[in-house]
Amino acid sequence: MPAHIRNEPALLLVTFETDGAEPGQALAPTGERALKMALLMLAKRDELRHGDTLTVRNADQDQSATVLPGPGGGQ
Repeated sequence: MPAHIRNEPALLLVTFETDGAEPGQALAPTGERALKMALLMLAKRDELRHGDTLTVRNADQDQSATVLPGPGGGQ
């Protein structure tokens, strides 16, 4: 009898950080959604500064992160 294993993808944590400000963060269920969230985070900026960072990692790699709602209030 064949067995089916459902593999749940890990959530991705998208983080934009700029010196002196709280990091903006959002959870994404897929890489496609993470890309859209990252682009929206960048589009909200008037400018980028030296040292600004945008990172995407598995959400379980950063257990202490405070996650804010993503763009549009959805996650």
